Amino acid sequence: MIASCGKALAATARAGMRLSSAGGVPSSNTHQFLQAATSQSSSQQQQQQQHNHTQQASDASDEVPQQPPGVHVVPFPQLSPPMHTGRLTKWLKQPGDRVELYDVLFEVDTEELTEELYRVGQFEGTTQLLVESHEEGWLAKHFVEADGKRPLQVGTPVGVLCEEEGQVASLQHYSCPTTNVYDTKQPQVQTLPWQSFLKSGEGKSSNCCMG
Repeated sequence: MIASCGKALAATARAGMRLSSAGGVPSSNTHQFLQAATSQSSSQQQQQQQHNHTQQASDASDEVPQQPPGVHVVPFPQLSPPMHTGRLTKWLKQPGDRVELYDVLFEVDTEELTEELYRVGQFEGTTQLLVESHEEGWLAKHFVEADGKRPLQVGTPVGVLCEEEGQVASLQHYSCPTTNVYDTKQPQVQTLPWQSFLKSGEGKSSNCCMG
């Protein structure tokens, strides 16, 4: 339809040019046709653009799995700017366990907590930390088991926590749509707010960081 209008516009424009070169004046009907054809062409272009935008939004929503409401992805935390990797050494909560506010979920260790210049004293060598939850709910699933050997990138999803106990069973087949929650180029998910402490004996020390 847009192509037909374009041809009609071109033909009418040529006719108008011939009238002008012959000393005549295009009729008012010619002006009205030009205005109507231009308006119709513009309207169809806008409709096509709106259709394209709607289709793109639909395609994007189809590509990204929707995160169920009340679900928090548990990330492997970045405990400091120099830290890029670490190891998950122990889960203190198992799938199906109730999680209260400030409960410790798991332990991690890393050699990257501080910059190399400051790796002295308690920060020398491997540093052990406890990661606690700042949400209540139920731990539904582990994405990563604690072997203490495999290095994990910070931001790796390691588990999922839900607000309702009834969600635990349905989340057994949940697959996180991102491989790194800190990567803004990947699908964004709701993550668990956490706080970590240096492990001191069997408890927490006063040194902490939050995420």
